[in-house]
Amino acid sequence: MLNPELLWLRAAVLETSIATMGAFPSLLDIRAQAIEVKFVPGKLSYLNRLDEPLAALTISKLETSRSAVKKVEQPYVSFGGRRPETEYEEYHRRVSERLRHKDRAVTPWDYEHLLLEQ
Repeated sequence: MLNPELLWLRAAVLETSIATMGAFPSLLDIRAQAIEVKFVPGKLSYLNRLDEPLAALTISKLETSRSAVKKVEQPYVSFGGRRPETEYEEYHRRVSERLRHKDRAVTPWDYEHLLLEQ
């Protein structure tokens, strides 16, 4: 009945359960019609922007306006950004470690390097 190409989410929380059990301690917000976007650098000058996360409320409009979008807001600080690898050794080390553990920690060394990568 619902369009399978879309992601459907339903959330319901009783206030009593939050107060008594401390449920959802890391839940920040629930927003409808929200998307996650990725920064795609076009020139090398943009790479310096990755040193610091983008502050909240910095993005307020689309680069190319669309009549279907009424409002654009960025309520939180950006996350997950990292500078590109500048040296071959950095790339070679990261790829070798990835091939070794395939994003699954088995040994303490794997746990340590997966955490360092994050």
